[in-house]
Amino acid sequence: MQRLETARPAVWDPRLGRRFVATNASGRGASPRLAAMAADLVLVIHTAVALFAVLGGFLLLLDPRLGVVHLPVVAWSSVVNLAGWTCPLTPLEQRLRVKAGQGTFEGGWIQHHLEPVVRPLGMPRRMELIAGVSVAAWNILVYTGVLWLRQSA
Repeated sequence: MQRLETARPAVWDPRLGRRFVATNASGRGASPRLAAMAADLVLVIHTAVALFAVLGGFLLLLDPRLGVVHLPVVAWSSVVNLAGWTCPLTPLEQRLRVKAGQGTFEGGWIQHHLEPVVRPLGMPRRMELIAGVSVAAWNILVYTGVLWLRQSA
């Protein structure tokens, strides 16, 4: 019995500036459910990294060695915002959403996932600069407080 193949619709990818048909390495269509789950996992990881960049300094109260991991995350987060770069997790999530047959979003992770909560009317470039400086400045304060608490204990 011959299996009927359903045509996969071409999807517009704004980063590529063209339409494409999402397929996996075998040339057959990627599993939409698996792609959606992978996109959700990337979103969770991205959120965890962002939270770690902002709040991870407090973990130094438990173990000061965590600074070796935390400081590069803070530096990356600040540089990405200040330079106007796109974190590699954002296009990965968008590509997976396309493969899942879901809509993509324009802009970066902050604009899509945090902006509607923090600033419903939009986030201009100026706010990205403020976010980059704020992450660095906040962590300087947190590290200062943690060092002060550890020295006074």
